[in-house]
Amino acid sequence: MLRFRFPFWGAFLVPLVLMTVSCGPSIKGVWTGSGEIEVAQFYELNLNLVEKAPFAQWKWKDGGEILLAVCGLTETDGRVSFKMDAVHKATACQNMVDPYTFEGERGRDVIVGKVSDKKGLPVGRFRAFRNPK
Repeated sequence: MLRFRFPFWGAFLVPLVLMTVSCGPSIKGVWTGSGEIEVAQFYELNLNLVEKAPFAQWKWKDGGEILLAVCGLTETDGRVSFKMDAVHKATACQNMVDPYTFEGERGRDVIVGKVSDKKGLPVGRFRAFRNPK
């Protein structure tokens, strides 16, 4: 009669493997980033993607600072996408007129990508780093 012998260390290895596969880092968190729109319009941003209604604190290079709604946040297979309207200073998604679309690749603690206007034309780049807890 054949008997399957489960090694002792396997009792610890199986849960560890399952936890690693199923519990990768998510987009949720607070991120600090920067980028540019058009020619030399540099900005910094703090993205809060923890809240039910995500928001961003946007700072222009000249010192102007606004609070913006982050809308349409999605992440699929490491591809991140969201919209913000810095031109019309939309603090709610329904108030967006000319939103910028941010699309990028997410690593463990970094997002890097492009910014497009509402017609889909590229207008800039951005990068953001997850803030440590």
